[in-house]
Amino acid sequence: MPGYKQFANGAVLTADDVNSYLMSQVLVEVGSVAERDALPVRPRTVYRTDKEWAERYYPTWNATTAPKGVKTAGYYPIDHQPTFNADVPAATLAANTEYFIGATTGTPALPMTELEDFENWRAPSTNPSRITPNYEGVYRVTSWSQWNANATGYRAMRCRKNGAYVKAGQQSILGTGPAAHMFAQWTTEMNGTTDYLDLATIHTGSQDLGFSATILVEFVRPIHHG
Repeated sequence: MPGYKQFANGAVLTADDVNSYLMSQVLVEVGSVAERDALPVRPRTVYRTDKEWAERYYPTWNATTAPKGVKTAGYYPIDHQPTFNADVPAATLAANTEYFIGATTGTPALPMTELEDFENWRAPSTNPSRITPNYEGVYRVTSWSQWNANATGYRAMRCRKNGAYVKAGQQSILGTGPAAHMFAQWTTEMNGTTDYLDLATIHTGSQDLGFSATILVEFVRPIHHG
């Protein structure tokens, strides 16, 4: 990508200068991935009117030529706010109807419905409880849940990545203590193709208990190397 160029006083600004230097550094508005990728010159930043967010191009990381590059070159959404907003790819799934479950030692995520899913990360017909992001990058994962009553035994919420429990995403309550909200927040790298996230529950008591939960997954940034 062309960099900064200082023009001398009285220099003629040629069409090549406009295309190679100026067009590559302005914010270009596009309506789709196809329109963005068809641009004759690759801008550093584009605004996607179809998504209502901005994207920045990152080159492949190289210690010498691109120390701020990323694992896989390409355009990535820009998260310009520190909290959840509609201007970055995100998805929220919720078991917002109380489900009653009996004793289990790792039930896969409850039937989840989508509250927000900007990029179709959930497949309702095949994997309705999974979130499979489509951008390679670092993601912020927030989950919370509640059991509706006390019970003997052990109750827990477990965040899982590709079916394996993630330590940072585990919350539990032992014995007959008060029914409580469980909350976890963590970050993880996702490959943008096959990696997925979901929730699982553990309940070792003998009685059926009501359980509700929500998981929010937000794109934060591309994977930087170096």
